[in-house]
Amino acid sequence: WLQARDFFSPSFEVLRDSHLVSVPPSALVQGDIVFLHEGLLAPCDLRILVTVQGTLMESAPLGSEDIDVRACTTECTSSEIRNSRNIILKDSWILCGSLAGVAI
Repeated sequence: WLQARDFFSPSFEVLRDSHLVSVPPSALVQGDIVFLHEGLLAPCDLRILVTVQGTLMESAPLGSEDIDVRACTTECTSSEIRNSRNIILKDSWILCGSLAGVAI
């Protein structure tokens, strides 16, 4: 049973205190560098530090049924945080590519 629980419990690769560690979403703290790749759901809000060209993410705006697919970038593209392409909101899907972002 413990093996099954571990299999279904997500964990994320995080750079913390110069060490790469695997942590559950509940253990993430502001300032952690989180690595995400295709197929992962963002465990928290992130500001993108590095991204592979062509990385796409999908999120549904809060309270909306509309799907929002955007290309990720390290550049701020809007003064409104949830509209900027350098921000990944919690529960956004990484559709393709990979990135590293700092937990905010």
